[in-house]
Amino acid sequence: MGLAVTVGILIDLLSFDPEGADWFRNDMDAVNATLSEVGIESHVEPTEGSIFSAEMFGYSGLHALREVAGLVWQGKAVPQNVMLDGSDTHAGATLFSAILDYYNHRKGEQPPFAHLVFHGDAAGYYVPVDFPLPVAPEVMDEEFAHLWPVGSVQGLQAELNTLAQILQVPDEMTSGAVPLDDWIADWPPEGDAPIYLFQPVATYSLLVLRDASAYSLKTNAAIGFE
Repeated sequence: MGLAVTVGILIDLLSFDPEGADWFRNDMDAVNATLSEVGIESHVEPTEGSIFSAEMFGYSGLHALREVAGLVWQGKAVPQNVMLDGSDTHAGATLFSAILDYYNHRKGEQPPFAHLVFHGDAAGYYVPVDFPLPVAPEVMDEEFAHLWPVGSVQGLQAELNTLAQILQVPDEMTSGAVPLDDWIADWPPEGDAPIYLFQPVATYSLLVLRDASAYSLKTNAAIGFE
């Protein structure tokens, strides 16, 4: 199965799926109620404008990027002798456990990359509101279980920028211009290639999320996983 990342979901649904638009508004009402509970400003989703949408490298691409984040958190180098493809999730899962423990107890130092790692794989949202840690209600209604935790676009963007520096990803590079199939087919790269070429799957996932984050902050529309 694929994983689509979309910015401007309500705009799209209002044109083609009014019932889906109502479903999305219910999601946002639940998100805003939880944000309000913890003193965070509400998000108002735009109803007009253009849409950004891109396909991730399936769920495995997201797991590959989270594995990079977990390795960085552990102080380990991003590997250049193996391509992370989402099958090895040990470091990412360990980071997730550390973030969950901090979320539940709020003791010690907050682990990094919480917005990237502490989020659903196949569903959920990032809203363009700045808050330090992903948010979930104390009591979860089963109807809205797919929403949690909700991440901050600003927080996600900052984490992606950190990883982009480590991977040596150029600022101007975008997901739409990346020859991912060629990168994978030609792996491993020759010579003193930048680190991102050794991790094409994670890099492409980073670029999709970075592009989505920039578009979200430009248009004030939430990022949705579908």
